[in-house]
Amino acid sequence: MTSHLKRLWIASAKVEDLEVEMDHAGQARKIAIIEAIAAGFPVDQVAAAANLSRAEIATIALASPEDERPGIVTASE
Repeated sequence: MTSHLKRLWIASAKVEDLEVEMDHAGQARKIAIIEAIAAGFPVDQVAAAANLSRAEIATIALASPEDERPGIVTASE
């Protein structure tokens, strides 16, 4: 394997690892948002803490469990 291809392979593997990490972090954030709303925190505070809009918080809070399909990226994500 040439050094160029080896660098490309390493960089591509790192991107894949980071994508998996982002997926996990996004799911953890969704759970934390749902828990914060369920605990009675105001939507404005949850939105500010999550760095999301009120509409994005509402979409997450109102999503049904069937909307979550691990491994499948939807247009809304």
